[in-house]
Amino acid sequence: TLPHLLTSDVLPLEGVPRHHPLLCCAGYMLIGVVFGVLGGLFNLAHDQVIRCCSNFWKISKSEDPRWQWRDLLFVSAVAVLNVLLLWHVPLLKGRSQPVLLNTLFSKEFFQGNEVNSSEVHMLLLALLVKAITTLFALSMPTPTGVVAPALVLGALLMRCFTSLVPERCFV
Repeated sequence: TLPHLLTSDVLPLEGVPRHHPLLCCAGYMLIGVVFGVLGGLFNLAHDQVIRCCSNFWKISKSEDPRWQWRDLLFVSAVAVLNVLLLWHVPLLKGRSQPVLLNTLFSKEFFQGNEVNSSEVHMLLLALLVKAITTLFALSMPTPTGVVAPALVLGALLMRCFTSLVPERCFV
């Protein structure tokens, strides 16, 4: 059998009963609106990166349209930027996308009940670095993965959110 790329330590029917389901529904709708706005801002930033790079990718009449040295240069620059930025964030350093997703989805992510400020700063830094590298990776002229980086960004965003909101708000 093939090993699972994603594992979960959440048991069936595990969770907390909600005492005020309508209040929870309103809270979830607010989260959806905030994250929708953040997604829209990410798309606007992606559009700006593509517009900035479009002049760099224009083909002159003397060049072969199938292959350009600019493509190789841009892909190399994004790869170097990715390695340099991810290397300095302990949460992201040397982890593949599936391993990172398993780490972020694990219930054992934070040891203890209270989240200290250094863990929140690490999450926010990881979110910022991953958003920047994903933004440039999605702007490359070559096909790249979209699903795993989007899942990682969503998982980091939710970890940041849940670490900033007091636990009593989830009961």
